[in-house]
Amino acid sequence: MGKVRLDFVTNSSASSFIIDKNKFDGELSVEGVFQVLKSLYKEAGELYKEIAHSIAKKYGLTEKGYNCYDEKDERVYIDRFFHEDDDEFYKKYEVELYHLVHSAGSEHELDKYKTYEDYVADGNSSEYRFSICDYRLDSTEITDDTIETIMWYGPNTTPESVMERVMTGILGYKRRKAQLGITSTLFDDFVRKEMLKLGEICICSYEGQMDYFAVQRLAKICSHWCNHMG
Repeated sequence: MGKVRLDFVTNSSASSFIIDKNKFDGELSVEGVFQVLKSLYKEAGELYKEIAHSIAKKYGLTEKGYNCYDEKDERVYIDRFFHEDDDEFYKKYEVELYHLVHSAGSEHELDKYKTYEDYVADGNSSEYRFSICDYRLDSTEITDDTIETIMWYGPNTTPESVMERVMTGILGYKRRKAQLGITSTLFDDFVRKEMLKLGEICICSYEGQMDYFAVQRLAKICSHWCNHMG
């Protein structure tokens, strides 16, 4: 199988989550984390449908799949009920309606993918969804995005004199290596070691498209996380 890019970016929408191995209950691997995400997305989808059902019943709407429709058969977006019902649903489900309405769990059903490899093969690890990487593996590519992740979460974790030279300016990744006067392999090893000081298994989404409901649950098992890195 060809190499898949499995790292971070830090544009204004990007999301990233570094799993805390002491809080993770399961196999600490890319596949193990994917299975946890599957369960969170499934829970989000089921919860969205349950809340949509409650709103439909309360306001006399018709349900079709995950959506609600009025007497004119026009779709009613449940975000219109934020102010009326947000406190009620938060107390009952421990989730804000805003987060659930803008939840990918109701649209992106991960259950159809048996493994993370299946998910990647279907093109879903593109910059518009999410990727999972394991920095313990030499096969995980090191890029500018990895360096920026180190800056975002741990600006004081690296030898300042070296990392300032790596991160300063807008020079390309290869030219930064040249500035240091070291080989690509040594540079990648150096960055990988610094990344591992923060964590081993990481999840990222270039466009911050992580499920909002999943984010709230995911944060509880992370040592570092940010849903919008910018």
